[in-house]
Amino acid sequence: MVCSQGYYNAVIEICEVQFQHAIVLSTAPTGSPTDVTVTPITSTNVRVSWKPLAAGSWNGDAETGGYKVEYRQVVDYPVGASVLPKEEVRGTQASTLVLTDLTRDKNYEVTVTPFNSRGEGDVSRPVTVYVGEAVPTGVPREVSIGAVSSTEITIKWKAPLLNEQNGDLLGYKV
Repeated sequence: MVCSQGYYNAVIEICEVQFQHAIVLSTAPTGSPTDVTVTPITSTNVRVSWKPLAAGSWNGDAETGGYKVEYRQVVDYPVGASVLPKEEVRGTQASTLVLTDLTRDKNYEVTVTPFNSRGEGDVSRPVTVYVGEAVPTGVPREVSIGAVSSTEITIKWKAPLLNEQNGDLLGYKV
């Protein structure tokens, strides 16, 4: 079939119109969360914090975006492939999550991964944390103060409740 010059012009015009109305498809997030920190808050719970991805990193699909926090116990022997426990938080500006009911006296490795409906972004660098001791959540009980002389006092107290000590108490600051 032989086409005329006019036919080609019509095809070019149609293509130009199609490109003017092109649909941009979204993709998985680009990059990984930075400044990931894991802080023990009790003897079995840790707070995971990170710097969220920039708005442009969600590649057109910020509405379904969020973060997946995966964690595993660090062990000294090889472990076969298994599904890692994970928690998810929705929202592209989310920056913290608390992991609960972890096993005491164990080291955990934690990573954070951004995701949206199109897939996952890059995994953060792993952070290792020891779970078993944390800052006490309780306060000294039955505090009493007595004067010994005009320049000395005696302060007495009982330790916080056992379930509020979050590990071995090393001392007190007065």
